[in-house]
Formats: sequence, C-alpha cells, structure tokens
Amino acid sequence: MSVRLITGRAGSGKTHWCQSRVCAELARNLIDGPRLIMLVPEQAALQMERGLLGMLDSFSVKALGRCEVLSFRRLANRILKDAAGPSPIPLTALGRQMALRLLISRHRKSLREFAKVAERGSFVREISRGIGELLQESVSPEQLDATVLVAEESADPTAARLHDAALLYRAYLEYLGDNRVDPEGVLDLARARLASAEWLRNAHIFVDGFAGLTRQQVRMLVELSSVASQLNIALIGDAENATNSSDGRTASMLSLFARTQQTWQALRRGFLDQGVTIEEPLHLDPSPPPRFSTTPQLAVLERNLFVTPPIVHVDDRFATDEASPVGKLAGLRIVRAVDRRGEVEAAVRCIVDFVQREANPLRYRDMAIIVRDLAPYHDILSASLHEHGIPFSSTVDGRPITILLFSWFAACFIFPAAGGWTMLWFGFSRAASQAFQLMSPIPLRTTCWPSISCPQHTGSVDGRGPCRIDECLDRANRKRSIESLAN
Repeated sequence: MSVRLITGRAGSGKTHWCQSRVCAELARNLIDGPRLIMLVPEQAALQMERGLLGMLDSFSVKALGRCEVLSFRRLANRILKDAAGPSPIPLTALGRQMALRLLISRHRKSLREFAKVAERGSFVREISRGIGELLQESVSPEQLDATVLVAEESADPTAARLHDAALLYRAYLEYLGDNRVDPEGVLDLARARLASAEWLRNAHIFVDGFAGLTRQQVRMLVELSSVASQLNIALIGDAENATNSSDGRTASMLSLFARTQQTWQALRRGFLDQGVTIEEPLHLDPSPPPRFSTTPQLAVLERNLFVTPPIVHVDDRFATDEASPVGKLAGLRIVRAVDRRGEVEAAVRCIVDFVQREANPLRYRDMAIIVRDLAPYHDILSASLHEHGIPFSSTVDGRPITILLFSWFAACFIFPAAGGWTMLWFGFSRAASQAFQLMSPIPLRTTCWPSISCPQHTGSVDGRGPCRIDECLDRANRKRSIESLAN
C-alpha cells in the first residue's frame, strides 16, 4: 500500500506517464496480474481509452485486457453491483427535485425566506443543485445547524436563508432513509461496501485529469489506498508545489496552484491517518513540454501569463529578441476584452481579417473558435457570425453521429445534393476529400442550393441564391399535407 504524487505544469506529460506505465504492464501480461484502473473524470473516459489503445499499438497489443477506465460514478456502480445484500433505490436528479417539491409543501409554514419564492420555476432546481453540492462535500445536518446558529448570533442577513436550507436538507435526508439513495450519495454507499470488491484487491490505480476533488472523492481515494497495492495521483503543479507536497507545508491562497495543493493536503492527511506509505513526489518539468513541442509560443504563454506583471501585449520590436519571453510570443496575439461580447467581436474580426487579407488568405474551414464552455458563448457567437456572413457549425448544434444520420436521410429522401455535400463538409466520406478542400466553403449546415428536390427550386438552374433548409422543409411539408388532404 503506497501512494505517489505526480506533479507538473500543463502539458508536462502527466497523462503520458500514467498511460505508459499501464501499457508497459499490459505488454508484460495482458490478462494475468493485478487490475489496472485509470480513474478519470466522466467526460474524459472515452478520450483516455482511445489514448491507451493508440499507445498500445506500439507494444503490438490490441486490447485493454485487465485495464479499466472508470470515473468515480462508474466505479461506485461497479462496487455496488458486486456487493452482497439489498441495495437502496437510487434517485435521479429529477427525482430529487420532485422530492424537494413535496418537502417544501410540507414545511412551507416553517420556512422563513424560501416560502416567498417557492412557486418560482427555477427555485426547486437551484435548491436541488445546492443539496447536491452539500452531499458531494459530505456536510452533515449538524454542521449546517451549527452554521445557522453562528449566523443567528451574529445577526447575519443570510441566517434566514441558511435556516431554510438546513431544514430542507435534514428533511431530505430523512426522506431518503435506508431505502433510497441520492445520486450524489452513491459514492459514500460504495465506499462503505468497498471491502466486498475483491477485484480491487492489490490493484494499481492511476488518478488523472482532476483539477480538484470533492470530500466524497477524497474519502474514496483514502479508502482505496488501503485496498490497492499502488495509487498514483497526477495533479497539476510546479516545482514549489511539489516541495510543499513532500513536507506537508500549506501553500499560499494566492498561489496559482493553491486549489490542487489544498486537494493534496486533504489527501495526505487521510493517507497518514490510514497508515499508508507516501512516496516522494515525482515532478515532471521537461523543456519544452511535450504538448507544446511544436508550438513553443503556447509554452511561454502558459508559464508567463499569470506572472506579475502579466504579458498582455506583444510589440513587434521584440519579435527578433529570442531571449525575451515576449519575443518568443511572435505569432500569438493576446487581447484584453471587457466582457464576453468584446471577446467574440475580437475573434470574429480576426477571422474576417484572415479571410480578406491579400497575402495568403485563409478559408473558413481552416479556422476554429475554442472556448472553455460553449454554452454562455453560443448565442453571442451565433449572432456575430451570422452578422458577418460567416458559415459555421458548433458542437451545440448536434453530435457527429446526429449530423451523419441527418445528412444520410437528406441524401436519400429529401435533398440528395445537400445531404451529399454535408457528408463531405463534415468529413464523413473519404471520396474526393482532397478536391473538396480546394473548393470555397459553403454554409451547408443551414442552406441548400437549387435542386429538383427543393419545392422552391424545382426546375431552377439559373443559379439563384441559396435558401434555408428549414424553410424548404416547411414548404415541402405544407405541400405534402395539402396533397394528402386533396387526395
């Protein structure tokens, strides 16, 4: 039973280190040996599996064998599936909201502040999300009651709100009882039944991809450390972070990696209480980082963006000064915007400049807009791109399989030309891909060109402008409805 911390800045090779150790074990023996577990966030499981399979090609191995890529939720479900005895009925997120609506109606007279807004549509959803966060951090009703008492003694204006939250939280836990379990409480239930999971005995576990861990997840890892023979945890950090991690010193709250340092300190305390051996941390600091080997500008930006004073402008006079960090950022433009709309406008103007410049102009298909979370940007981006007449497609509009099925259906039954062009546009067909790249981009996602299948363009070959696909679909449906009624 040993635990090892792997630290390094972004792109330093933490994931590659974990994957290479797993692949080496699989190349040694694909079936026999301790179970190999890659514990990653839910949204990164598929990408991790693909990365492992791609790396295994160099070892002439074609399967994952005794390796499994799991998230905390999938790990909990596996443990509960193998556990003996009856299991409580798990609720869904929607089931939690329905239970909270029932509890609010029961305790409405006891609510001090929430009774005024209980009928609003988004109130139950927000309360449900808050209770989910309390469960993730393993907050007990007693702790919440103590917080309410302190707030009331100090005449804090949030005392009434805390009182209502504590009342509903306690009532919800009593409602669950022993026969039900919240979706956020499954991990604690699996931790209590971890002893029955024989397949985790002496396993080698690699934890990667987490910027921070909830208290539930910390407790689960501490419990796993007493079952597994080796636990490797990869967290982002620098050399100072690794030094603080080895001797238990607390990082400053103003540190860039304060969150991951706090996560490791919570894990370290749990491991020490469990009597688990903590090995010397491994700090990865290659130069240049593997992820930025072909783009050294990004490596310089990653190391200097949050320093004091920050690099916010690149001057042309430093373009030839390779000794200066600013000089190494030639070809990279940093824009400071006041809000999201300013960011979007700057990005769209940059796209227009790249397309309209005289020397080596780019095509729309050569560019991409990447954001951390597309949801708050989607409407602003769509409006700005439509205003400038820029064709685009986004991940919010549909997954690739959905686009493929729609284009296939359109090619077979509705618009043969538009469906075929859509498959070429999104790269679903290898036919004539090189010739297609030489053509000008056409907004195939929202337009169709004259064809005999479009009611507006029946028999039209005079090259009239494109029409929207949804408009043509409406016209076709209305026409078919009229014909069916007439017949």
